[in-house]
Amino acid sequence: MGSWPILADGLLARSNPDLAGSLAAVAFDPTPTPNRFNARNGLLDEGIPEFRARSYLARIEHTFGSFSKWRKSHHDYLAAEVLLRAPLGWRFDTLDPGDPRTCAETFRSSDAYRDANDEMLVRIEDADEIARKAADAGADLEMILEWARVVAGGHKRGIARRNLDEALYRWRTKLTLGPWRATFWKDVADLLPDSEAAAPSEWPYKLYSRLGLGSLAATPKRCIRLLVFRYPVADLPAPATATGKRPLVRRTLLDGRLEPWFCPAPREKPDGGSVDLEANIRPTARDVVHPPFDLDARYLFRVAEMEPPAPPDLGFARSIFITQLQDECGRADYAALTDEDIL
Repeated sequence: MGSWPILADGLLARSNPDLAGSLAAVAFDPTPTPNRFNARNGLLDEGIPEFRARSYLARIEHTFGSFSKWRKSHHDYLAAEVLLRAPLGWRFDTLDPGDPRTCAETFRSSDAYRDANDEMLVRIEDADEIARKAADAGADLEMILEWARVVAGGHKRGIARRNLDEALYRWRTKLTLGPWRATFWKDVADLLPDSEAAAPSEWPYKLYSRLGLGSLAATPKRCIRLLVFRYPVADLPAPATATGKRPLVRRTLLDGRLEPWFCPAPREKPDGGSVDLEANIRPTARDVVHPPFDLDARYLFRVAEMEPPAPPDLGFARSIFITQLQDECGRADYAALTDEDIL
């Protein structure tokens, strides 16, 4: 496994030849499945901090013969260090980087904190998933959507707000303490202007594609229902030692489950980027993560429903994204070997 040449400058691959060889074997599997892109991400990711690479390598198998074995090993790492279970009665406005039981490894380093309090973030939630987790509150999907439409329409007080807040609270209590993915509102403001009347037609499809939200259509469904939240970075939880900074860091391979829609960015792009599933050529939307917090109805910005789009040509979309990254970062070498077949 370790006889493969050096294919990329990702920290995991450089740190362990056996792992690099195993990833390369999956990355160049002649069967053209999306799994090969996950393995290429493992070779490519230059944004993983050294202490996290050491932690990951200490927990996973370095030699594996199939994608499924790596995925299991990866998920075991996530369960131990990232997707942590919240203690009973946990307050989501709390963060202690010194407590590995409640702080995801993503946010245990001072490098994960920044001063960006004047920025706004956007996060997309699946209304079906919220309804499923809030079912014990007596709220079904149609009720949640009805309340959400009222709140998003400008009625931030009243019974709809209270009911939606209760449903969102029940949903939050069933989540892990793992990182939440977000993007900067500036990067999608053309799709999500302050006035919905000014939004372009089919903005839900365009938003879904620009942010690479393929996971929302990973399981068959007749309709995708989106709740779009907008909130200031300043409202994220932060420990007292952060001196006004907030936990916000680029997304890496180690921050969640393996997704072929994800592609890491070079080290020169500190906020990463999202693969546009429509392969549009435009500045990439930044791709960051932060800890969970008390996301409630006051932050709800838009509600949308859309039919699941046709499966994207992921190889083509990835090739356009990588080409843009090469140009933006002056890195013609980036992914030149791992993704030679699609570039």
